[in-house]
Amino acid sequence: MPKFIVGNKKKVTHLTVGQKIKCIFQDLGPTYIKFGQTLSCHPDLLPRNVIHELEKLQDKVEPFSFSQVGKIVKKTFKKPLSEVFTNFSQEPLASASIAQVHLAELSTGEKVAVKIQRPNLEKNIRKDIELLHLLALLAEKNIPELKRYELVHLVSEFEKSIEKEIDFRLEADNFDHFRRNFSDILEIYFPKVYREYSNRYVLTLEYIYGAKIDSILKEDSTHNRNLVAERGIAAVYKQIFEDGFFHADPHKGNLIIMKDDVVCFIDAGMVGFLNTEVKDFLTNLLIAISDRNINSIISLFINEGMVPDDCKTDNFKEDLDDIFNRYYGTDLQNVNISEILNKFITLVYHYQIRLPSSMLLVIRCLIILEGVGNQIDPQFNPTANMIPYAQKMLSKQFQPAKIISDLNQFLKENLWVMKSFPNDLLLLLQKIIKGKYEIKLDHEGLEDLNQTINKASSRLTSGILATGAIVASSLIIRSNLPPLISGFSIFGILGYIISFIIIISIFLTIRKDIK
Repeated sequence: MPKFIVGNKKKVTHLTVGQKIKCIFQDLGPTYIKFGQTLSCHPDLLPRNVIHELEKLQDKVEPFSFSQVGKIVKKTFKKPLSEVFTNFSQEPLASASIAQVHLAELSTGEKVAVKIQRPNLEKNIRKDIELLHLLALLAEKNIPELKRYELVHLVSEFEKSIEKEIDFRLEADNFDHFRRNFSDILEIYFPKVYREYSNRYVLTLEYIYGAKIDSILKEDSTHNRNLVAERGIAAVYKQIFEDGFFHADPHKGNLIIMKDDVVCFIDAGMVGFLNTEVKDFLTNLLIAISDRNINSIISLFINEGMVPDDCKTDNFKEDLDDIFNRYYGTDLQNVNISEILNKFITLVYHYQIRLPSSMLLVIRCLIILEGVGNQIDPQFNPTANMIPYAQKMLSKQFQPAKIISDLNQFLKENLWVMKSFPNDLLLLLQKIIKGKYEIKLDHEGLEDLNQTINKASSRLTSGILATGAIVASSLIIRSNLPPLISGFSIFGILGYIISFIIIISIFLTIRKDIK
């Protein structure tokens, strides 16, 4: 039984409900610590004060014995520890719920950090997951009000996440991925992986010399705290908005500050992936939020299919407007990103808007990052840097190279449709001719409506053509496609003229019908 539950009652009476829940998760072990961290992304399930405590969950636990370390190494490498590593410290550098880290030395003389997974971890996690699934199923079955929270789905998502985190081969892949993405950025570093000394249960990394975050907070530290905060936040923004592959747990224990204020990420077990559509959605959402454009925000959610059919969008709009009014006229430097994100996510869940799990990881990542940034430099606010970064990424969406790339991708994805369409159409026509398809339409008194629809369709088609011509002409002029007149492409100018003629003709037709 957990220590907290059987411990001294007097010792815990002064704790808040949130602190007590955090202690219970802490004592229940690895699975529940990780599950508590997952729940901290769901303000729809728990009050804000409880969420605040779960965000602080640390998975520091008592280390397991050195003899068990030796058994794990021998079992996974098929030879004793002394034959795998030249030197191996008996005392761990750090001990967490999933693994502990030891300093070691290879036969080449290189110092390494060896991450050893806890004994029987997989077996214990499976048992805990089974229990969580059962509890979630019983809760949804017996408490109808909880069905909207999709607890079973939440546990399933958590199960996938923790299964990836305990396979150290995947973490090795993550480190290699990060190293590729930051190979040209000298102020950010990820340790090298020694593959021949790593497997599912053991991960061997380059040993990093540097200072922990707590060390650089001391007055005698020589590190530039503002520079460290700026580099850390810039690295995560790049991961989210450019790479679509980001560190989902950038708490201070996972960071080391190296010489010349180089920021090093020393853990890559929890990561998030964002496809192009989600990256574009996040970029556009941030721009809409910064512009306080509520209609754009709601349209973005609707277009992505996140809004349920019975959602009261007018009420949602009013509540969004209320949030923005609280910060109206406030400089971005004075805006607390955690506060805004928590209010926003609470509102989103209230209206049952379905956010993908990758977006929840982004939100959790940004909240953690702001907390660490404020510790490093209390004057630093990541919000002021986030919007310009999003604007930079938005401008890239309209560059000719990006448009051509998107068009090329669209053609690749839909080539089979275009290839099969003529044959499918011919087959359909043959069946109609042979009488296998019979379509009957009977209508009375709808001649005028039919005529109106035809006119509207014609105008709509013309309008779309005009819009397309304007966009195409703009791209042609911007790319300086020859031949040129006074520095402007002839084809671009012709496109504008044709668009103007189409628009005038539509206007004259509408005016004639009104008369």
